Amino acid sequence: MNGRDLPIRPAARILLLDDADNLLLFRYRDDAFADSGRPDLFEYWLSPGGGQEGGETLVQTAERELAEECGLTGLTFSHEIAVRCIALRVYGGPEMLCEEHFFLARIAGLKPAIDISGQFQNELDVLREVRWWAHDEMAASEHPIVPTGLPGFLPRILAGDLPSMPVLLEG
Repeated sequence: MNGRDLPIRPAARILLLDDADNLLLFRYRDDAFADSGRPDLFEYWLSPGGGQEGGETLVQTAERELAEECGLTGLTFSHEIAVRCIALRVYGGPEMLCEEHFFLARIAGLKPAIDISGQFQNELDVLREVRWWAHDEMAASEHPIVPTGLPGFLPRILAGDLPSMPVLLEG
């Protein structure tokens, strides 16, 4: 166990860029847990991805999650470029230490349509919007984007500077 004695949930997240370097993010809001005084805690933008299943490598998790959440297959993934560790509850379950491993993938076209029909009902229940973001829009946005370090990390990726070792993303 870790220092907080929480179970660890490995996950893969995909930073999916189109031909114009727009980044795909999903807006989630779970009204069952919403606190009107702190809506930023319950509504946020996040890249596609999810928990690792038994026997999968993290790249296999990224491939499966992109197929389920976006209807996309056959994309090439970078090596792991970033990581985020955060204690949270996934879909109202027990608190876990989520270790999110980030991979870059590119898709041809400009803001291609995304097929969310493969998502599970618990995902669809909290999914509010799918959007391609330009970096300048992300940097200027007041919307919570998680990890909070993603908008600051993205210019490095857009410049083609993929870190050889994963960068720790805050928030």
